Amino acid sequence: MPHRQGGSGSADFPGGFLDKVSTRAAEKGEPLWSAFVVAKESGKPSSGLCGLARTVRPECSELRDDEVWTRERERGYAAES
Repeated sequence: MPHRQGGSGSADFPGGFLDKVSTRAAEKGEPLWSAFVVAKESGKPSSGLCGLARTVRPECSELRDDEVWTRERERGYAAES
């Protein structure tokens, strides 16, 4: 098994880590970090992003997955400026 620096050793790392930091960020009104971590093969985030966004952001409950991802990326880019 490859070494994961700072990893928890759980099977879902980094998913569990991303959920935790993204949830904390959402509580502060910040972008979900998981919007910026994508799969090498697809270039898209995991389905966990959309599920989490729909849980912590009521305004995302009716959006399609691609709309959720776009909204979170835009939130992140706005926070940078």
